[in-house]
Amino acid sequence: MKHSLIIGFFLALFISCSSPEEPPKPSANIDFQITQLPFTISYDWWDDNWYADLTLLITENNNVGATINSVKTDWYLNNSSVASTQSAGKRVPAGGSVYISFTTLCPAKYKPQTMTIVVSGKDDNGYSFSKSKSYNLTWNLNSATLY
Repeated sequence: MKHSLIIGFFLALFISCSSPEEPPKPSANIDFQITQLPFTISYDWWDDNWYADLTLLITENNNVGATINSVKTDWYLNNSSVASTQSAGKRVPAGGSVYISFTTLCPAKYKPQTMTIVVSGKDDNGYSFSKSKSYNLTWNLNSATLY
């Protein structure tokens, strides 16, 4: 009896000390799109730059709020970055969306073939995220169109 009492005590102690594992918290599912495609990239003769005034619609699709820390654009020529612009972010509500508008620049001495946009940040459950999309550029004489 004494032996079973000791085993019962340790069994009760083990059960009370062990708690079931909590399932992992969900992470935000961030996506974005440029609000107007195709989009024209124009020349600024004053600063000798190509520029684009862009507006992104950023959405969260997994019911987890998130903070966008940065929106970064890179302009690529022959797979090499020739210019980069970083913009501040915003808060995206759980299951909601926000617009972020910014201007991105590239020196006019280049005629890049691709522009990449990266949206990155952290969600309310502590997970970091980074979403990237690339757009091809088609040039005519004094402007480019982004697809």
